[in-house]
Amino acid sequence: MVVEFSPDGHTLASASLDGTVQLWRSSGNFIDTLEGHADKIWDVSFSPKQKILASVSSDGTVQLWQRNVIGLDTAQKQTLESLIKLS
Repeated sequence: MVVEFSPDGHTLASASLDGTVQLWRSSGNFIDTLEGHADKIWDVSFSPKQKILASVSSDGTVQLWQRNVIGLDTAQKQTLESLIKLS
């Protein structure tokens, strides 16, 4: 399992073997579960301004979760192959 704090230290994201990302407040209170991957998640990372959370899965996808008024929701899903072509 991978765990990462947001740059401001207020939010924690944990990657799970069940293909979900769990969001927590730094106080330990649960926020939400992000679902969308078909296999275990290897890594999560917040953008510097905390508007996007990226999750990488062994299903070959990267999910970008965008912050909305309430929390985070799915914004875009790209395969690793399409991201490599862009770089």
